[in-house]
Amino acid sequence: MNPNFRNIIEELPKLYGKLMKSPLIKWGDFKNLPKAGIYVFFENDEPIYVGRTRNFLRRLREHGNKNSGHNSAPFAFNLAKNNFTKTYSLTRKKLEGNPDFMKEFDGAKARVRNMSYRIIEVTNPIIQTIFEVYCVLELGTQEYNNFDTH
Repeated sequence: MNPNFRNIIEELPKLYGKLMKSPLIKWGDFKNLPKAGIYVFFENDEPIYVGRTRNFLRRLREHGNKNSGHNSAPFAFNLAKNNFTKTYSLTRKKLEGNPDFMKEFDGAKARVRNMSYRIIEVTNPIIQTIFEVYCVLELGTQEYNNFDTH
């Protein structure tokens, strides 16, 4: 195994422990955020989504912003899609053009605004990427973190 990769892997449990001990912050409280890292959204004290960013302030706002589209609020889009596609089987493009889906998407963004999150600063993009996947597996958030491309 590549020694650099091994070193990263060995540090993941420590990073995870630090993340899970960080304070739970209500969405909308964007004070004193570090620049870059990993975040976990919680709903009813349960982890639901893991993300990574180069800019916490911008990224966290985008997830719940009323004007965010599917590219800037993919978590809310997937929340809406999971509810909506139980009834309808539509492509992403057709979902975006469906007024009923857009109401569901607006509701999902409002749902995100009622969530809390934990964050940890991780500035190295390689470590961020690996740690994001690690957290998804540890927290069992695969329903909304499926790493599928669109």
